[in-house]
Amino acid sequence: MDSKGVIKINMRIGGRTYPISIDAEDESRLRTIERDINGKIQFYKTEFDTIDHLDAVTMTLLTYAHNLSITPEESADSAVVTDTLDQIDSLLSDALSK
Repeated sequence: MDSKGVIKINMRIGGRTYPISIDAEDESRLRTIERDINGKIQFYKTEFDTIDHLDAVTMTLLTYAHNLSITPEESADSAVVTDTLDQIDSLLSDALSK
């Protein structure tokens, strides 16, 4: 990350806010990922009304991890998505362990 183009944003995932620093050019891509993740969480909560919020978040992360594992990681975009999901996973793990 070039420090000149770095911005701080708040990503809201699963009802929680996570401050992150990103390259300004990546913001729209990360906002799309944010919407996709939250949409998938909501889908699982609606589709499986017996699961709790944490289960919906976990199922969402498993879905993304599975999709990444079957997709060739040759492109730089895959690396960005993987890094972003790793950051989100770490933030969620930290938040849930408190």
